[in-house]
Formats: sequence, C-alpha cells, structure tokens
Amino acid sequence: AGVLLIQEAGGLVDNLIPDQDPIDSGSLVCGTPKILDAMKEVISKYDDRLEKLF
Repeated sequence: AGVLLIQEAGGLVDNLIPDQDPIDSGSLVCGTPKILDAMKEVISKYDDRLEKLF
C-alpha cells in the first residue's frame, strides 16, 4: 500500500539491489523524479553492496 501511495503522489519507487526483493532486503528507495537518482548515488557511497551500481 505504501508503494501505491508514493506512486499516486507522483513519486518513484526503486529497488537498490538488483535480484533481491526490496522489502526483504531493505533496499527500497523512494523519491521525486528530480532527486531519486541523486539519492541512490549518495546511498551507494555508504553501502558496499551498491557500489557496483554507479
């Protein structure tokens, strides 16, 4: 339901870690279209599992 609320408000929901369930892995990130990519880049600097994505 939370994902739907974000999307209906115009936000984006993305999975940070490919091939993993975002809910189980805790790799779900949400944001506006303008800032989502920047958020993912900042987050990747602090999580070794994400370094290869950017």
